[in-house]
Amino acid sequence: RGVARAERLPPRPSWLMAALLAWVAGLMAMPTIAAEARSRLLIDADTLAQQLDDPHLVVLHLGDAESFAAGHIPGARPLPPDYFSRSRRGTSTSMLHELPDPGAFRMKMQQLGIARESKIVVVFGNDEITAATRAIWALEASGIADRVALLDGGLPAWKQQGHPLSTEPRPFARSVTFTSSTSRQR
Repeated sequence: RGVARAERLPPRPSWLMAALLAWVAGLMAMPTIAAEARSRLLIDADTLAQQLDDPHLVVLHLGDAESFAAGHIPGARPLPPDYFSRSRRGTSTSMLHELPDPGAFRMKMQQLGIARESKIVVVFGNDEITAATRAIWALEASGIADRVALLDGGLPAWKQQGHPLSTEPRPFARSVTFTSSTSRQR
């Protein structure tokens, strides 16, 4: 009788074990999910170079006029960093982080030559990654998320891979009609 008895722990509920296993499985799947998102959102310089002749491809060079004139991917169209932002009282210095109204947004997309079937690649210069992600978000908000990508590494990666630059002025954007899937739903 002087021997201590080991206390017996109550059995763990099966739902707790199932939840724990599901949590572990979720953690293990995260790298796969992240890799899929990365492959959808990014395009590498070599792949983009192979697609430059695609008539549906629209390459947007994010930056000011000087950076565009200094050299851009052949066929790219200039995209000012605040292009998809709505300004306060008509000035771009008091930028609101909101999309323009649907009519203005549709016109901006058409001015860039972006149509419903376009495949869009946003290219940033040296320091425009934040503006590039905003441009990606704005394009995705228009309902074309499956056709929008960011050049992995931006223009520096393009140059590092030895791909050509152009100093030609903006190419003429063909006349297009852009219809946002979000505007159809309203």
